[in-house]
Amino acid sequence: MPRRVTKWQNAYDDRDVVALLPLDQARWDIQPSIENFSGVSNSTDNAHSISGYLNDRHVGRWVANAWIVKRKPDRPEGPVRSLSPPLPSVAASLALPTTVGTQS
Repeated sequence: MPRRVTKWQNAYDDRDVVALLPLDQARWDIQPSIENFSGVSNSTDNAHSISGYLNDRHVGRWVANAWIVKRKPDRPEGPVRSLSPPLPSVAASLALPTTVGTQS
């Protein structure tokens, strides 16, 4: 797993010819293991378009949770400390089917 990635989540539609299989331990010996969600119903013509994945509530929740802003504990209403996780980790940790086979 990329060094800065702490959680990898993979969503896919069984009809998406690019995302035919989950990213499980049998195929990807990665620790911690990848969390797979096969319940996406991608309504795009080829069931592969990113818009069809981002319209899914489960995937949307993952994206929203990845962008939650953390604040300093001593100043809950104070200035923003940082986004969690940083941008490169968000993109890698989502690992949507459009990136299958290109993880680094």
